[in-house]
Amino acid sequence: MKLVNLPKEKLDAFFEVIKKCKGNVYLISPDMHINLKSNLAHYISFASLCSASAEEIEKIEIVAHEREDVDLLINFMMEGMISWLDI
Repeated sequence: MKLVNLPKEKLDAFFEVIKKCKGNVYLISPDMHINLKSNLAHYISFASLCSASAEEIEKIEIVAHEREDVDLLINFMMEGMISWLDI
């Protein structure tokens, strides 16, 4: 799934949802393929996402293999009114 226009102020909440996921959740970009469940990767991806000058992250791709985790992420996006594309 791809998240579109994720506001930077929602990043902490986004990573809290990632912590609740049972399986691995990956951030996919042309530059990186990071397991967000790893603490080190969490900080690397957080720094990378925050380094952009825009107020929101234009588009990131997230891959979760567990259906329960996908549901958690979708609920987060729906509650936070974050645009997403399920691809």
